[in-house]
Amino acid sequence: MNQRKVNISYSGEIEYFFEKPLTTKEYMVDIEVSGEKFSLPITLKDFKKKKVYPINKTMELEGQKINVEKVIVYPLRIAVYLEADPSYNKQILHLEDLRIIDEKGEVWGKITNGITGTGSYNEKQEIYLQSNYFHEPKELYLLLNKAQAVHKDDLFVIVDCSSSLYT
Repeated sequence: MNQRKVNISYSGEIEYFFEKPLTTKEYMVDIEVSGEKFSLPITLKDFKKKKVYPINKTMELEGQKINVEKVIVYPLRIAVYLEADPSYNKQILHLEDLRIIDEKGEVWGKITNGITGTGSYNEKQEIYLQSNYFHEPKELYLLLNKAQAVHKDDLFVIVDCSSSLYT
């Protein structure tokens, strides 16, 4: 009986968020795939420091005040820290077209694969954009052209299951 060996490959990505900065540089990740166990050694190397730009400016969207606290540029992404005024009567659902542009017109838009943000639109949140960490622009602008919002009274859909359509 002639058996043929089949090679199967898989590619994926795992992203971890930590509440506190990592201090250990050596890790061992144990993985089990189809009953086979593997151990992968990981060594974290230091990278250049993040670039922090304090903003503390308020933008207004249909009367909704959104404070832009700061922008942090990391080698892999940019984090924009926002906080919406909770007393506003509308709930922001999505900031669709948030981006950063430099004085030359170069655009850093939203991340298209992976985690695009954390938090809630009615509280503090981080929105992640593409990074151009090694570029040193003279000016940066935060732009928003499109967003989705709904009145807070219309946030919920109530379905009455007690009545029947077929009586």
